[in-house]
Amino acid sequence: MRYLYCIFILFHLNIYSQTKHRYSEVYKTAFKIDSAKGNATEFELKIDSINVQGYKYANKIESKCNFEKSKTELNVNYYFQDNKVILVMVKEPAPGGIKELFSESIFFVKNDRIVDMDFRNTVLPCMAVPNDKNIFELYGYNKAISGKFMERYIFELLEKIKNHR
Repeated sequence: MRYLYCIFILFHLNIYSQTKHRYSEVYKTAFKIDSAKGNATEFELKIDSINVQGYKYANKIESKCNFEKSKTELNVNYYFQDNKVILVMVKEPAPGGIKELFSESIFFVKNDRIVDMDFRNTVLPCMAVPNDKNIFELYGYNKAISGKFMERYIFELLEKIKNHR
């Protein structure tokens, strides 16, 4: 009976324990890079109708992309390990001026290929979401900036930033 009781307690503790994310090491590396960025080189460039400005660090590139036509803003951060991209985080602030609201796309990269991705949208906890509206309509995120677009755009942008003098 004691064994069953012990198994029950261990099982119960396991249910409520924190699980390890499959990319927790990548997140740890990104945190370490953010904690010790060091000196930066500022850059500015224009790609078609997109104004890009940002900073290059030893293991990180921070960029802010302003799309002139759609008035969309994207913050694209690249994290590097051994001069290879391991993580790309893209945030689109909600166009209402509420800083807590954003749409986020996270791309896990290995050998210059996206191996996994995650998409998140923040919502106001006190605001009900109507059934007849989606998150894009409600908060004003740009629908054209989809996962497929982002998969291409992050690598094209990185190439332009790397080649910029």
